[in-house]
Amino acid sequence: MSIELTAGLLLAVIYNRNSIWLFNVSAPFTFGLLFRIFSSWEVNKTVRKIMLWIIPAFGFFWLAEMLHLDRLTTLLTFSHPVASVLITLAALRSILRISRNLSSPVTEQAQFWISAGVVVIDSGTLLISIIDGILIKYAPETFISVFMIQPVLLFIANLLFIGGFRCKEKTSSGSSLLAQG
Repeated sequence: MSIELTAGLLLAVIYNRNSIWLFNVSAPFTFGLLFRIFSSWEVNKTVRKIMLWIIPAFGFFWLAEMLHLDRLTTLLTFSHPVASVLITLAALRSILRISRNLSSPVTEQAQFWISAGVVVIDSGTLLISIIDGILIKYAPETFISVFMIQPVLLFIANLLFIGGFRCKEKTSSGSSLLAQG
């Protein structure tokens, strides 16, 4: 999400072009990657299977919205909020599962930090997407101000991600971040 935000801002500032298409096109890939990570951390096999099936289902949902409801250069009405809700729920489930494991503090587990970062950015994105349609129509200057909150959320989320990578350095002996559980 940091890459798409940066690229979008560069396109908007340097070339004075609408960069919303970049957010729209990257939505299924970002969702798929994050949901794949959370499914790999899931202990319950049934829930893991459901999460893996949600990835292509979301892809079809996104494609249907792109083809039938929205143009490429307008903000997605349904896909972004749905993705934010699903990813936030998966991250919260991960945090809840980790907090039940009393063998080590949650702050020493990379999954906690990464999940917390995802909750910050996706719940913030969800709140912005709920009000963006109204603001862009009736108060465009307020929309731009609210939209600029997103870099702050990204900064906070990236600090949390760094916490996760620091945990990996402490606990890893060559194991993958995705394999830690």
